[in-house]
Amino acid sequence: MKRMMALWRIFKKGAIYSHSLIHKSKKVRSSIIKHLESYKDSEDKHVRSLCRKLLKRKDHLFTFILHEGVEPTNNSSEGGIRPAVQ
Repeated sequence: MKRMMALWRIFKKGAIYSHSLIHKSKKVRSSIIKHLESYKDSEDKHVRSLCRKLLKRKDHLFTFILHEGVEPTNNSSEGGIRPAVQ
């Protein structure tokens, strides 16, 4: 994820275009899916559960890479409602 987020920050700074972000992140995205697959049958029930849940949603894991305007976190949304919650 560190590599993925590093690419995202480069993109957000305007140093690469979205098509480059998609291309450069392809190996990282594949590696993440591969690791999730390898741990989906882990003996650790927490690891197993997390991997299986993420694999069920794998088509949505990289929405922020594949669709311009989508942020990788919900920080801006949380910041927007913070004053109302406080």
